[in-house]
Amino acid sequence: MGNWKNKRPNWCPHQDCIFKMSSQNLICTGKLPKPESHGIDENTHRQCLDERGFNKGIHDLQINKTDAWIFKRHMDLVINDKL
Repeated sequence: MGNWKNKRPNWCPHQDCIFKMSSQNLICTGKLPKPESHGIDENTHRQCLDERGFNKGIHDLQINKTDAWIFKRHMDLVINDKL
């Protein structure tokens, strides 16, 4: 891993987020300064994907624990090769 440091990427446009984690300088996760209403739930975190290399800009996804749990279930399929 070399000199990798867990810090907010320079490309991150959301300085109001409480930074939590970055991976490969492509994904940034932070906590929203205040929850945002989302149906019957509230989004508490933001995950941004740097897709500028694909001419798509920076994708901003506000999420909550239910979203994260669903995404984790999908990733478990990939990790466990159950597709």
